Amino acid sequence: MLSFPKTLHLISNNMKKLLRDKIEKHNINSINASIEAYTNMISFYEEYIEKHSNSEYIESRVHYLNSQLAEYMIAREISVEEQPYTGKK
Repeated sequence: MLSFPKTLHLISNNMKKLLRDKIEKHNINSINASIEAYTNMISFYEEYIEKHSNSEYIESRVHYLNSQLAEYMIAREISVEEQPYTGKK
């Protein structure tokens, strides 16, 4: 039987890295462009659902896109928090 700390260590080593940790945070313009792209794709699928019937594929696609969008939005907030305040806008 494994001890608790060793088990916790094994679990943390096997966990996938989150997308927000993989995104390069020094390029806020790239992050903003990705956020806009995901927002546009989600809007497209939502309009499609309104005009046509919903399917399991479309529903899973919207869920995936919303998850990706959330990760980019979190990465953007991390990027903004990490930038030193200069007083300029």
